[in-house]
Amino acid sequence: MTTYLAFARAAFQQQFAYRVANWAGLSTNTFFLFFRAYVLGACTAAGPIGGYAQSEAISYAAVSQALLMVVPQWGVVGVASSVRTGQIAVDLLRPIDFYGLYLARRLGISAYYLTVRMGPLLLIGWLGGVLEAPAWWALPALALSVCLGAVIANSLLFLIEMSSFWLENETGVRYTVLGCASLLGGLVLPLAFFPPWVQDLSRLLPFEYTLYLPAQIWLGKHTGGDLLWALLAQCAWAVGMFGLCKLALWRGTLKLRVAGG
Repeated sequence: MTTYLAFARAAFQQQFAYRVANWAGLSTNTFFLFFRAYVLGACTAAGPIGGYAQSEAISYAAVSQALLMVVPQWGVVGVASSVRTGQIAVDLLRPIDFYGLYLARRLGISAYYLTVRMGPLLLIGWLGGVLEAPAWWALPALALSVCLGAVIANSLLFLIEMSSFWLENETGVRYTVLGCASLLGGLVLPLAFFPPWVQDLSRLLPFEYTLYLPAQIWLGKHTGGDLLWALLAQCAWAVGMFGLCKLALWRGTLKLRVAGG
């Protein structure tokens, strides 16, 4: 565990080297925070949609935008390029679990964005009048949900790039999965805006447990037993995705040995 924490800490510290990119990212996210807030505000101006009043829809836009880099909905994480170049053979020889190393680094990056991206964006949203503060009693559940969401989201990115063991190019898989993630993860619109059958389908998939659930908890949409069941489902998905990643890595390693010795 100490080794994984060291890699997470190194990934966290490494991100500070990209100051210009971080300021540019914060500016871009600020623009889209207000853009999405005003669009959702206009959509709900005539009345609530899916149980979302106008103030809640606006807050949802701010929270989901702030969570975007902490709970990544897209990105290239380097596994596929490692497979294509053959570097994966060297990576797998290291005396440390490959997926554990990957996840430690990715969670270190998520922790970085939690402090330098999510925090400032929430403050900007609050000062700009487009964000309502969550109830104090929801903060522990919110923190847990964000952590679990980061595990699920980063595991999805890992699985996408693991497909390069079997495909010459994982681009098709990436666009398909990340398109579904953007739609069913609540990035485009709150899932409550969609027809009931879409909401039922989303509960059977991991996407809504990445970004959408933490945003729902922030808005107080889950309380009491409902909140407990939502967190248990999210925890189950985090464990399940961990297992799927380990299984994909094992099968990919077997294929690598057969193909490359």
